[in-house]
Amino acid sequence: MSSPARRPSSWALAAGALALALMVWGWTARQDRLELERRAGAVAGQIAGRDVRVRCPGVLRRTFAGFSVTSGHVEFSAEGTPGDEAWLEKGPCAALRRLLDGDAAADLACVARAGLCDARADELARAVDVLAHESQHLAGILAEDVAECRALQAMAQVAVALGADPAAAQALAALQHRTSYHLMPARYQHQECRPGGALDLTPRDGRWP
Repeated sequence: MSSPARRPSSWALAAGALALALMVWGWTARQDRLELERRAGAVAGQIAGRDVRVRCPGVLRRTFAGFSVTSGHVEFSAEGTPGDEAWLEKGPCAALRRLLDGDAAADLACVARAGLCDARADELARAVDVLAHESQHLAGILAEDVAECRALQAMAQVAVALGADPAAAQALAALQHRTSYHLMPARYQHQECRPGGALDLTPRDGRWP
């Protein structure tokens, strides 16, 4: 006489449900990352004038990667030719994801009205600046001070491409210039990075950055 089949224990059912939930979460996180990379890569390509890619860390890299003193990087060859990929760290990617998802609306509104905004607004400005800066490297600009000055002036373009309205995007660039630019290491600052300076890309439009 055969023995009756055992029913799965409650522990086994819970473990299975947890595993399924983790799989769904991982798949969703991956799709979100790929969409951000696609959108960020498109605007970076517009700035670079060629097909490029932007990479954000996946779950494993976010969890186990060591601390980095930079927020992004582009590899250059010994001859000074840039690679085709810009790698961003998890902090900028998370802030850019908020912008893309529409979760940064309150931060953008605060910045646009020049209010006293919290740290999330500063993080958002830095993230947009990082993407704009690495896009300049993808365009072949090796010097950090030139890349950063051009990045400040490209921030509005980047922010609009990821969902900000033009006024808020321009205010975000102004916030970055006002609060962070002069705190950067000297190699990121250029004496001609000013209204009407040699690095002002639109010297007659009366707008800075």
